[in-house]
Amino acid sequence: MNTPGASPALAQLSQVKSRARIRYGRISPKRPSVIHLAILLLLLPALGRGAVTTPSGVDTNPLNLDPLVRQAFERFYILDYDGALARFEKVQEKNPDNPLAVDYVLDAVIFRELYRLDLLDTTFYAHDGFLTGKHAVVAAPGVSERVNSLFTNATALSERQLNKRPEDVDALFARGWARSLRAVYIGLMQRSFISALHVALQARGDNEKVLKLDPRYIDAKLVVGVHQYVTGSLPFGIKILAGVAGITGSKSKGIEDLRDAGAHGVISSVEARTALGLFLRRRRGMTRQS
Repeated sequence: MNTPGASPALAQLSQVKSRARIRYGRISPKRPSVIHLAILLLLLPALGRGAVTTPSGVDTNPLNLDPLVRQAFERFYILDYDGALARFEKVQEKNPDNPLAVDYVLDAVIFRELYRLDLLDTTFYAHDGFLTGKHAVVAAPGVSERVNSLFTNATALSERQLNKRPEDVDALFARGWARSLRAVYIGLMQRSFISALHVALQARGDNEKVLKLDPRYIDAKLVVGVHQYVTGSLPFGIKILAGVAGITGSKSKGIEDLRDAGAHGVISSVEARTALGLFLRRRRGMTRQS
């Protein structure tokens, strides 16, 4: 039976076996060796659920390793959002039933608009003024409608997969990423911070479940780390109320998660390091003020 992601994982298995032959000599196909078994145990979880294990030992959706996806992210990180979006749209066309492909497009659409509105300047978030500031935010025509449509599509595709396999970490991660992007949009664009926190909590729940099912799915630590740090930074009174509602957080745990995602994340590394830098900058600023 062919399972999603099996081909990349089997190709990786073949490569590792070839390297093992070079290093340890010929491996008999009639008698599985310890090396065979170790490799099989390493890749078996990936073969069974769709995710694949990278050479660095991190699990991820195989679509993240697609050359066109990597090219799109390269354009994304040099602020060529139009170039990134065009490539992500091609990925979505080729993978219409994959919620992660929709997330790529949603990510590019939102961040292109944030960039246009000069909302990606980290100095804007270095203090609490952005919560009460009068920074004009007027979305370009059609952006809100497209964001809502993409979010609805990504969520529906994820939940369709989860209805079949409730522990599908790829589908859980895709839904969590869509929710986190939704939270960013309604928080920064619509200035609805309470609604944004509600959606962000849902995103954290999805990503925490991913990590519970598969601790090697490091990209999930981005959303969890950000939410941990933000919740841990709340004023004491609000933190107590949040705790009563079951919402807890730790600044130190958040920093730890972000460092891990920054060092090992497949598609979250840049964002994790950016968030980490912003949080550490805020903490240094507050230390000087005190």
